[in-house]
Amino acid sequence: MLNGLLKSLGLDPISWYSASEYRQAMTQEAKNTASTMKELTGDLKKLVGRTSEEFGRAVLQEQERMKNTSKKLFWISLIPSLILVVWELTRHIWQLG
Repeated sequence: MLNGLLKSLGLDPISWYSASEYRQAMTQEAKNTASTMKELTGDLKKLVGRTSEEFGRAVLQEQERMKNTSKKLFWISLIPSLILVVWELTRHIWQLG
């Protein structure tokens, strides 16, 4: 039963002769796994860095847009006051004349 399971996993049960060979194979697999994990960690760090940079750039662009919009809104908010001042001056001048 165990031989059939090992064969289905692509392992030849006859090739595993001793515990030292098994230990060497496991050590090599651990090294391969550690190497793969190191590569994946590096790739993940690059991806996170790139994403962080893009997010930071997007935030700065939005801040600039908000600053420009707030300047425009400030001047637009003065329009009703300006109209009222012109109206009152016009009424005042007509009352004098």
